[in-house]
Amino acid sequence: MEHRPLKRGDKGVQTKHRAWLILALGLLLIVIVDRMYAVNIASYAVQEEPKKVEERKHEKQRPDSPVLSFIADVEDQIEAHEKLLIVLATIAIAVFTATLWTATEGLFRMAERQAKDMEHSLTISRKAADAAKESADSAVKSAMPVLFPYVTDMSRLHPLHSSDTPITHDANILIGFDNYGKTPGIIKQVRAQLFLTERDELPQVDIEKLADHVYSVIVPGEARGKDLMTGALDLKQTITLNPTELSELLSEAKDRFRRFALIGRVIYDDLFGNRHTNRFCIKLRSWMVPTPTGGVVINVLHAFQVAQGGSRYNKVTSERTPEPDPLEPTG
Repeated sequence: MEHRPLKRGDKGVQTKHRAWLILALGLLLIVIVDRMYAVNIASYAVQEEPKKVEERKHEKQRPDSPVLSFIADVEDQIEAHEKLLIVLATIAIAVFTATLWTATEGLFRMAERQAKDMEHSLTISRKAADAAKESADSAVKSAMPVLFPYVTDMSRLHPLHSSDTPITHDANILIGFDNYGKTPGIIKQVRAQLFLTERDELPQVDIEKLADHVYSVIVPGEARGKDLMTGALDLKQTITLNPTELSELLSEAKDRFRRFALIGRVIYDDLFGNRHTNRFCIKLRSWMVPTPTGGVVINVLHAFQVAQGGSRYNKVTSERTPEPDPLEPTG
């Protein structure tokens, strides 16, 4: 609700206008009575003598009854002090008008104060309502699912050994999803692909052209991909590596090196009617380390993964779940 100061047309302003109108009418009445009084004074001399004759006749005709005699005396006093009574009546009307105007002005001021108090009260109520809404929205947002992929197995990411000839390899990794929110995330679509990068230079990727992997699961709130019992996404991709690429893939991150980047997008819904789209980019590395064990040296797999590419490759956007839903299977 919008609030504004009092202006012409409001009830309080109309009340003040009425007060001024009453005062003007009272003053006009005083002027009219005063003019009438002046006219009476002018005709006083002409009327005085006949009245004296009439008074003498009246004295002769005065009744003997005490009550009637008292009434007659009152009438005589009124007639004798007629001008004074007119003046007193005019003063009384003026006092009454002034009192009425003062009371009406007081009502207007009270109405103005009440309007300001009400506006202040409504402002406080609106702020309280906004704060409650923000609190509720914050509670909902804090409970929303936030999914991010976690590679649970990269032992077959690449051949793990050098070669003097090109190698074609069926890369295979298992992907789960960490849920950093408190409520379940309902996965609707996953697009992802492995890219071989040189010195961590990430490629320009059209997400819509990436492979669409069938993976429709519900990730519980606060679940972690490596601990999920819902099954992992099994990503398979055939890659060909020449000797130089394979050597740089196995080398440390110094002069020349290569790494795999898992780039993709996961779309998932929450329980509040929202759809979230999370783009991701994860740097992957796996290698063998000779490790003495019980007098025997064996190769032990080492691996790590880390998000890379900043907000350009890792960001979440949200919207209301569209209807009809283009990601729902048809038929």
